[in-house]
Order: sequence, then structure tokens, then C-alpha cells
Amino acid sequence: MEQASKLFLGERDFAALGKPTQGDVTIRTVFRSEWTSQQNELGMLWTYTVEANGFLQHMVRRMVSLLVQVGQKRMTVERLEQLLDRAQLVEALAIAPPQGLSLEVVRYNE
Repeated sequence: MEQASKLFLGERDFAALGKPTQGDVTIRTVFRSEWTSQQNELGMLWTYTVEANGFLQHMVRRMVSLLVQVGQKRMTVERLEQLLDRAQLVEALAIAPPQGLSLEVVRYNE
């Protein structure tokens, strides 16, 4: 999953993962995309952190879903890369449930 998460880094067209919240532009820049894990009383807790200059509707939920599929070996890193190169939304992509997802910080340029 960590290797696959690096595919999201940089500026790219994320049209395959969501619709713009306003306008038509689907190009975003992802600055950080990484997994961390720690042991707790229930087992292993996995945390995905993503930072970008903006997000499309359901973009992060689709990213998480795809990365989990890679971790479960239901999708290869190569297949994920092919999906990201699509120029239109892939409606069939699973969307991770919102439970457990949290928005921590919003930053605006001065």
C-alpha cells in the first residue's frame, strides 16, 4: 500500500477518482500520500495521510479504497497506475466508507 500511495504524489489529473466541487478542472497536486501503522489493544491501526492543494468529490475515499485493494492483493500497483491515467471518472470504483476518515487541517495561502 505504501508503494501504491506514492503514485498519487505530484501534479496530475485525478478525473478518474472524482468530480470537481466547482468548475471543470480535475488537476490537483498531492504533496503527501503515506501510510503509517501502530499496534493498539485491538490490533494494528493503519492511518493514511494525504495532503493536496485541493480534492475532488469522493477523491480521498476512492484513493483509500484503491490502496486497500492493493494491500489485499485484489489489485496490482500497475493496474492502479492504469486507472489513474484515465481521463474520466471511473464510476465503478469502490468508495471507502466515511467512518474513520477525518479532515484535520485546512490551510489557505496568505
